[in-house]
Amino acid sequence: RRKVQTMLAAIPQAEGVNNHMGSRLTEDEAAMAVVLQTLKEHAHFFIDSYTSPVSKGLATAERLGVPASRRDVFLDNVQEPRRICLRLEELAAVAKKRGWAIGIGHPYPATLQALNECGQQLLQSVDLVVAGQLVQ
Repeated sequence: RRKVQTMLAAIPQAEGVNNHMGSRLTEDEAAMAVVLQTLKEHAHFFIDSYTSPVSKGLATAERLGVPASRRDVFLDNVQEPRRICLRLEELAAVAKKRGWAIGIGHPYPATLQALNECGQQLLQSVDLVVAGQLVQ
């Protein structure tokens, strides 16, 4: 709880969080309840990166009434612009089919290059919104 509060205080403009390198934690429902209750107290949402197929993050958030969702596509596991463009296309296809999708990427040079090279074309077919608009 204290660690989450410290991190939230370090970035006061944040409105929500996602787990990064926290797969084992998301598998622990009791630990996630502490994290998510703290987020709820600060009116933050949660995006489950879903790095573990047995993550309890989203279900626990829903049980506690924390606005939450989970990612659909990781954009840059492979840091090659062309591969990232393919992942962006996959993300856009999910959004078109379901009406929305969440992608997670990093500020890697390859990711930024891919966004510059193929992002504009994809934005002609989908709307880019902040993650907070996609939580329930």
